[in-house]
This record gives sequence, structure tokens and C-alpha cells, in this order.
Amino acid sequence: ATDARKVRLARGLRRRPTRAEVFAWRLLRDRKMLGLKFRRQQVLCGHVVDFYCAALRLVVEIDGAVHDDAERGPNGMRGARRSSRAVASASFASRTHD
Repeated sequence: ATDARKVRLARGLRRRPTRAEVFAWRLLRDRKMLGLKFRRQQVLCGHVVDFYCAALRLVVEIDGAVHDDAERGPNGMRGARRSSRAVASASFASRTHD
């Protein structure tokens, strides 16, 4: 069962993406990346991650100031990596100041 609070948080984050997330989503959406389907602001193992590809079990995080936020930071990739599921992850630094 998915935590309703996390789902609401993910929906809110989808409505207010950072500039770096907007750029990344343009590259990942509509199966533009090697024909793979990515989801954005996905609840995974009780954590909200920026992008997730289920076929590869791959988490993509765009790190920036927003990830230092107590509400969001622990919810992302670091938490998903600690989960019991085997998930590969990639983290990219944002060069924008959001």
C-alpha cells in the first residue's frame, strides 16, 4: 500500500518542478531515451524519487538545493537505496539555483 501523503507530495512536486527537472523530463518523457518509459516524482519504496524507469529498476535524481529540504531530501534516492529492493541509481548535480 502506498502512503497517501507521499502520493500527494509526489503530485505537488510534479506541479512545481525545478528548472533542472523540467530539462531532464524533456529528455526522458515519451520514451525518448532508448525507448524506455520513465515516470517522474514516483513513490518508490516509501520515498519520492525524481525519475524512475521500472524496466531497468533505475532511479534518476537531479540534486540541487531542493534536496537539502527536510521534507524532500530524505524522500529521494538516498532513502530508496537503503530500501530492501535492489534499485540502481544515478544522481546528477543541478547547476541552476532553484
